[in-house]
Amino acid sequence: MSKIAIILMIVSILGLSFYGLFRISEENKYTGVREFTKPKIDTIPPTIEFVNLKDGDIVVENTIYVEVSVNDDITPSESILVEWDGGYTLHSGFNSIVVSARDKAGNVASRYIIIEKK
Repeated sequence: MSKIAIILMIVSILGLSFYGLFRISEENKYTGVREFTKPKIDTIPPTIEFVNLKDGDIVVENTIYVEVSVNDDITPSESILVEWDGGYTLHSGFNSIVVSARDKAGNVASRYIIIEKK
């Protein structure tokens, strides 16, 4: 009965890492590849959506709380760094609300809306 070893190999070529599961028989002969995958490179910034407000909204409150939804094609939402205060004190007239998000690959997105306080 021949023994087969399954080996996980990680190969780096030109800065890109590839990994695969290789089967090696008892006679040290390569018998096939089970899986070979090139990891996805993250070049797409996260998306930011305002949940409870939209550009051009008119409010009468002095303080508002801004809810946002942030998603990324690779980085899980809970791992995305989001920069925004959540609560904003408004002055009369037009107020700009800016939200920025950075995924684990360093891709940055910013989104803003303008809210009018009456």
